[in-house]
Amino acid sequence: MLTIYNYSLSKKLVKRLAIKQLYFNLKVQSWYNFNGEKMEKKHNWLAYILISLAIIILAVWVGYFVFYQPSANKSASYIEVFQEADSKHVNSLSIECVDHKVVFLPSTDDKVKLTYFQKSDNSIQYTANGNSIVLKMVERSEDLDNLFYQSKRKIDTITVYIPENTTFNANVTTVDGPVIASDITLNSFHFNSINGNCDVNYINVNKLSLVSNYGNVVLRNSWFDDLSVGQVTGNATISILDSLNNYNLDVADSYGNLWVNSERIHQQVEGIDNVINYLKVDNNSSKRISINGIRNTINLNSVEASETTNEGQEN
Repeated sequence: MLTIYNYSLSKKLVKRLAIKQLYFNLKVQSWYNFNGEKMEKKHNWLAYILISLAIIILAVWVGYFVFYQPSANKSASYIEVFQEADSKHVNSLSIECVDHKVVFLPSTDDKVKLTYFQKSDNSIQYTANGNSIVLKMVERSEDLDNLFYQSKRKIDTITVYIPENTTFNANVTTVDGPVIASDITLNSFHFNSINGNCDVNYINVNKLSLVSNYGNVVLRNSWFDDLSVGQVTGNATISILDSLNNYNLDVADSYGNLWVNSERIHQQVEGIDNVINYLKVDNNSSKRISINGIRNTINLNSVEASETTNEGQEN
């Protein structure tokens, strides 16, 4: 009986030991799998971080050495030039360029001033002979700005400062370059371009001529006796400070649209109302407005449009 008891006891003990060993093996295996996956995830995240850092370093290197540094070096190679002349001795100012922006601003003294940028090898001609100032730039301007570099030096701009109550003539001729003029007084102002835009605001001139074959022309809040605008395509927006009745009008757009004070021009022909693209009126005036286009849109607004707007707001 003692032997049988010992055998049964041993059998139970072996069974218990086998169950414990199985539980231990499963626990160890689970711990190994979990930590193995965890280590593998750590390795993956580490690889992602290293790759991201390498891409960032490469982007910074390319941005600096390929884009920033060359543009900065080119910008630094330009010299800012200042030219000035006494306005009392100036009868005419002429600027010719390809695509430079020409900006006219009021001067703080009685000097006519010009500022622009040039390199030592640029073909820029500046002459001030007698009563005439001539500036010619036969080369295109460089566009050095990019995603990594924004220059504070306006190397593509010619700035002209005009003294108050100046009475000389100004002429600007460009291929693609725009002109911007504001708060100046001249005897005459002429702009002629192929593709350049024109933006004129608050100027006082006797004769004003704005011609751009394929650019836009904007004239606002200005005084003149004779206005001439010529285009092939583009938009012409003309806003004058007085009444159209004070001018002889010769406005025509061959195949485009003509709007006068926000309305189309109508003409009755044999009882039929037709929209026309021309306006020719002789008001027996010494002042003249001439605007001609082929396939552009002309918007001519005067003080009458402002009065109509004010009356509508009061009602």
